[in-house]
Amino acid sequence: VVIAVRAVDFIRARMFDTLAHRLATAPRPPDAQSPAIRDRTFLAGGLAVLGTFSGFAPSLLPYLEAGYQLRPWVRATASAFGLGSRPELKAQEGIVRIDQSFIGLGLAFTRWQWRRFLPHAEVGGGAYRVVAEGIVTSGFQGHRITAWSAGGRASVGVTASLSRHFFFDVTAGTLWLIPEPRFYSLKTFVASTGMPTWIGTALVGARFQ
Repeated sequence: VVIAVRAVDFIRARMFDTLAHRLATAPRPPDAQSPAIRDRTFLAGGLAVLGTFSGFAPSLLPYLEAGYQLRPWVRATASAFGLGSRPELKAQEGIVRIDQSFIGLGLAFTRWQWRRFLPHAEVGGGAYRVVAEGIVTSGFQGHRITAWSAGGRASVGVTASLSRHFFFDVTAGTLWLIPEPRFYSLKTFVASTGMPTWIGTALVGARFQ
């Protein structure tokens, strides 16, 4: 009888150990996974504020961004802004108005997530285009100059999950332009945008597989 009782206890203990091991090694259900892993692709739209250090007022521009989660800690992004407000500057040759746009690629890195918030840092580059023109009452009137520059971008921000598929994202950073766009009229310097400019964005987006 003693041997039989001990055998039953031994079998029960082995069955409990096997069940506990299976529970510990079982994959997590989909609802427990991170949204960044579950939904790898995203598309977002919103506004960008682009400012210079050369006297032009900040520009407010529509902003689009798409991305793909390469790893749990890094995602690839493609972004573009343009067709926004056109700031003016009173320069030596008169009043100058500029129209700015940008298209680029980047990599966003994440380290840890706190509740619904995911901080991130992004680096990338692209092509910056600015069109400067003289307006009425300007000695620069009638002139129209287009300049292109390579732009290196660096920013930090945070993504807040609104629901299973939707999120809100804000960033702040800088855009380093090489060469600096400078505008001349008859070899006379008129204005420039500055080499580093600052940029802030606010986006609402959706994740999907």
